[in-house]
Amino acid sequence: MTQIPLPDNELDRLRALLQCKILDTAPEVAFDDFVRLAAQICNTPIALISLIDSERQWFKAKVGLDAAETSRNIAFCDYAILQSDPLIVPDTLLDPRFQNNPLVTGEPYIRFYTGVPLVTLEGYRLGTLCAIDKVPRELKPDQLEGLKILARQVTRQLELRRHLSDLEHTLFERQASRQTGQMLQPPSLARRMLWGAVLGVAVGASLATFQLIGAIASAITTHALESTGQSGWLVWLMTGLQGLTHTLPGLNQQGLLIVPLIVWLLYRGMYQQQRIKDVLKTERDFTTAILDTVGALVVVFDVQGKIVRFNRTCERITGYSFEEVRNRSVWDVLLPTDERATVQAQFANLQPDQFPRAYEGSWLTKQGQEHPIAWVQTALLDPSGAVQYVIATGLDMTDRRQAQAASSQLAAIVESSNDAIIGIALDGSIQSWNAGAERIYGYSQAEVYGKLITLLTVQSDSDPDLATTDYPSIAQFLERHETQHVRKDGRWIHVSLTPSPIRAIDGRVIGTSIIARDTSAQMAMERMKDEFIAMVSHELRTPLASLRGSLELLLTGRLGELSHKGQRMLEIALANSNRLISLINNILDVDPNNYQLSKRSCDIADIIQAALESVRAIANEAEISISTSTISALMYADSTRLTQVFEQLLQNAIKFSSKHGRVTITVEPFVEPSTAKNDSNNISDTSPETHILIRVEDQGIGISTDRLETVFERFHQVDASNARIRGGTGLGLAICRNLVEQHQGRIWVESCLGVGSTFYVVLPCMTILRQANALLPVKVLPHTNILPHQNWADLKQEGD
Repeated sequence: MTQIPLPDNELDRLRALLQCKILDTAPEVAFDDFVRLAAQICNTPIALISLIDSERQWFKAKVGLDAAETSRNIAFCDYAILQSDPLIVPDTLLDPRFQNNPLVTGEPYIRFYTGVPLVTLEGYRLGTLCAIDKVPRELKPDQLEGLKILARQVTRQLELRRHLSDLEHTLFERQASRQTGQMLQPPSLARRMLWGAVLGVAVGASLATFQLIGAIASAITTHALESTGQSGWLVWLMTGLQGLTHTLPGLNQQGLLIVPLIVWLLYRGMYQQQRIKDVLKTERDFTTAILDTVGALVVVFDVQGKIVRFNRTCERITGYSFEEVRNRSVWDVLLPTDERATVQAQFANLQPDQFPRAYEGSWLTKQGQEHPIAWVQTALLDPSGAVQYVIATGLDMTDRRQAQAASSQLAAIVESSNDAIIGIALDGSIQSWNAGAERIYGYSQAEVYGKLITLLTVQSDSDPDLATTDYPSIAQFLERHETQHVRKDGRWIHVSLTPSPIRAIDGRVIGTSIIARDTSAQMAMERMKDEFIAMVSHELRTPLASLRGSLELLLTGRLGELSHKGQRMLEIALANSNRLISLINNILDVDPNNYQLSKRSCDIADIIQAALESVRAIANEAEISISTSTISALMYADSTRLTQVFEQLLQNAIKFSSKHGRVTITVEPFVEPSTAKNDSNNISDTSPETHILIRVEDQGIGISTDRLETVFERFHQVDASNARIRGGTGLGLAICRNLVEQHQGRIWVESCLGVGSTFYVVLPCMTILRQANALLPVKVLPHTNILPHQNWADLKQEGD
């Protein structure tokens, strides 16, 4: 193990540490909270506040460790105080400085260490706030930032300790100066001067000598009046000296030798008194500035519990000014009712051995609000060893308590969720794993922590979105989707995933949160329902086909003539049987697995014409006019299925339109915005980016905004109350969406209540023709030029 060098300012650093008066003190709640938070933030079993003394590192607070101190020569923190930045050791066995350290090879078997120096305002690194683990690892940026913030708060607490020590020293100096000032009061100094005069008599001072002394005293008194304005005691002294000149006659000239001594004593006393006043004023101003700029509450009480000092933080939090609380008992102003008796009893029996002490209490603001405060108290003793003042520093815990409550509530919500809520770092490792995840996947948090999320997919192609390591991109662009994951027992389950980015305070993406819902039971129910519907539908088709055939045969009259009433009844029966067969076909068509597309080259104009022909009778009966504007475009599609799509859209438009209303169907060129080129006229015949847009627009009742997406769901009807009147099963639009998506297209609707609806269908095509063998220029919506309304036969004739 290499010798650890000492910091350049080691002596000053140790002096600053000793001034904090924190070494070997009892545990305190505030510091214990810091290490618990550090362990939670960094997800480490061990966290420490380590202070580096001359021969040891001593732990002011610790979690996950029993030792109170270790020798300095094996302390990781001794390296940490050599630098301003955090000391990070991802794997101690790979670092030559630590691989043979007894704390690595033995208990507590340190494999990971991060220590943030506790740096004072003067730059002294007193120790560290450190996080330790028994496995190699690295901290995420937000964890390291959180550890730095906590370290600054710990340093702030240590600085408060130093300021309290300075305050105690200042109060002690003030008490000492009060005693020194008493020595410089008139009686004391006068006695010195008169004893000097007696000494002069003993050496034979003359009457002239005392007359000279009186003159000197008079001159000094005048000077004192000009400089201090406080010379009453000098006037008294001058009078005494002048009296001596009349009561001690006959002294010889040798008495002149005592005059310089007396003058020196006078000036020395005045100089010392003024110097002490100046020093005290400077110390008082300095201490006041410190106390008023520190972020903690600082208050000083006398032994009766009266407030004698109240810093600006106290004023800001309580709403009281110092003048409003000066010399008032703390329990009369600031304490809630339930705490008053306890505090009064403490002040009634103050003992030096009770300090320092830490506790939590509450203060009431001027507006009556209660603030929880974490207090640390120390005592200032008089020369006899009795408590003279109690100095208390506190931290307002209101914001912290609220944050803890919010965090606890959020944690409770996450833990109680039936869904899996998983936190993933940028490298794809699992960082958080709630109880819902344990239930769904069968893994405990300890089993998955730090492992890649691909643990749940096994085969990367089963869920390519989760197999990638670009998790911020997933969170930003991937919407909720369905996929399959594998449980710990190997069973595959269906899950619905909703990813979202995790951002730091500064907006940086630092990970991904995934909410996974087990949809296996739902999917199983859907399969059972589909299978049941398919089975019932197939079983019904055979008898219905036979029934329809029989009805059609009866209507031909080959089995005998029918009365007019009988004829009408058969027509109704045949219509209902056809409707029932159509319903069964629709039910089967809802599941794309029940049909296969028969694609071939076809023209969209032919498909639209076939759809128009099929709804012509319905439109005439409803007195609805249909306007068309189409183009000729070749596409590779199942023309029968697409005809079914547009027939359904036209039927809906007619059904929900008012009498004498108008339905419009248009076909126009379209290029998806993501693939549009600057020059949209240059598109080749086989460009895969060429599409057509078909609109079906009505002037009907419209659809509310909150139902625009649900109209494409199975068995959904826009207005269920009118279902009997208008008819329909609620399957038509679901079938349309399935068929359009089977053709690599998309469908959506825009609508306004009371105005009408417009359904849009985008389909790929091979070639778009303006006329025979001519390419139509493609425009990007919303600037698409629509051809004038014209007869479809005329347009078809142009294409031919």
